[in-house]
Amino acid sequence: MTPLINISLGLILVFLHSTTTSCAANDVLRVAQALTVGDKLVSRNGKFTLGFFQPSIVSKSGNIISPNWYVAITMNNTTSAVLSNDGNLVIGSSSNMLWQSFDNPSDVLLPGAKFGWNKLTGFTRQIISKKNLIDPGLGLYHVELGSKGVSLRRRNPSVVYWSWSSKKSTDKFMLISLLKQLININPHTRGRIDIKHVDNNQEEYYTYILLDESYSIYVLLDISGQVEINIWSQLTQSLQKVYAQPADPCTAFGTCGPFTICNGVSRPFCDCMESFSRKSPQDWELDDRTAGCMRNT
Repeated sequence: MTPLINISLGLILVFLHSTTTSCAANDVLRVAQALTVGDKLVSRNGKFTLGFFQPSIVSKSGNIISPNWYVAITMNNTTSAVLSNDGNLVIGSSSNMLWQSFDNPSDVLLPGAKFGWNKLTGFTRQIISKKNLIDPGLGLYHVELGSKGVSLRRRNPSVVYWSWSSKKSTDKFMLISLLKQLININPHTRGRIDIKHVDNNQEEYYTYILLDESYSIYVLLDISGQVEINIWSQLTQSLQKVYAQPADPCTAFGTCGPFTICNGVSRPFCDCMESFSRKSPQDWELDDRTAGCMRNT
């Protein structure tokens, strides 16, 4: 019988049960342990950390509230949650995997994760952009691989704004060839990434691996709807974009919001029309421009 598993992620209004202990900074969350604010799971190689995103919330009275979040796992004694060296959070036992974060990649596709779909079940691993710079909730855009190929689309309303057909085997070969050419042209990625494509009776997916483990390179679906290859810069302690598709950020449907002008060569590339101003300046600062602009009064 499959063990019962219950993952609770929410706001604590009462103290944790006395039998629940805090999780130390290691790579495993075991039975009767809780991961609370300040705790974290750290992969054995020290490259990945799992903790809680905790933005401050301003109440109506103007006071700043810091919510307490926790994750607790109820299961049998053989089950645990492990943060692997590749960044994959795996829940299960040594003989039975119940869930893994690589099947739910959020806005980042890590090296070794699959981007594709299961032909037998129809399950698709979608990459979904986050809402803004501080809110990791579901954003406007997602990219997926299906029976017709790769498509980038706005989620609501559903509008495809970039696609690559894979109906023919030559189409798939051309995409892999193009990606490898782009990687080899750039000195930041040349010789450091290998891209693979698998297509059989059960599944089709793309994946990539790092050939040089001293570098950190990630595929990201940006808030604005671009798929990016980013490399971590030790000099600036930040991710540096080395590739984006579509190349023009204005291609993504509705990326600037209503009553705006989009200029892909400008930074920032969104601006208000003449006689209009930003409807929500705070959201614009967080790269969320969905509210667009409003007429000056």
